[in-house]
Amino acid sequence: LIERLGRYKRTLTAGLHPKLPFIESVAAYSSIRERVLDVPAQRCITKDNAPLSADAVVFYRITDLTKAKYAIDDYRLGVSNLVLTQLRSEIGQLTLDETFTAREQLNAILLREANAVSRAWGVEVLRVEVRDILPSPEIISAMELQMAAERRKRAAVLESEGKREAAVNAATGRRDAVVLAAEGERARLTAEATGMAEALASIGSALAGARGDAAAALLVARAKIAADLALATSANAKVIV
Repeated sequence: LIERLGRYKRTLTAGLHPKLPFIESVAAYSSIRERVLDVPAQRCITKDNAPLSADAVVFYRITDLTKAKYAIDDYRLGVSNLVLTQLRSEIGQLTLDETFTAREQLNAILLREANAVSRAWGVEVLRVEVRDILPSPEIISAMELQMAAERRKRAAVLESEGKREAAVNAATGRRDAVVLAAEGERARLTAEATGMAEALASIGSALAGARGDAAAALLVARAKIAADLALATSANAKVIV
């Protein structure tokens, strides 16, 4: 950017160009390369009144050196303050929890709003990245306590669910054992009743036959022998007639 006697004269492109000594001077120069601007941390208040600090990084490029020189006194300071002001405004519309998940939304809004103003300065903002969002130490301590309480709550819930499931399983096992025992006892009694019925049927058939008297005498004798055997094996004194 060439000035003649302190007044803007012309803008030079890349290459070799003559200039008048002592009369003309280089007022400013720039390149088309992308530049980086660190935006310092800014104290912000969220929608739910939680204090935090946030900073950002701005990537920009000079598109019109004349405007960058004469349209604003310090374009770097202007872009920095513009992003800071907009960042504080946007965070004020979000809750604390939303600020941790709305980085992409914040980046897009900051880029759009910064370009809406910086183009008049000959500056094109290419990207804006919110770098750090740091709650105050008191908020961090409260969040840690909340997370610890949530973990204890989940642990208590899991423990109670485990105890309940164990109790249900134990009760189910006892019920199944009782049912199986009852079914086994029923099967045993059914088998005994069936055997007894078949035995009685056989005895009835034998008694009704031609040799019924001999069969009856045999049954009586077997019953007497069993009674005598039981009496003999008992511990009481006895007399057999």
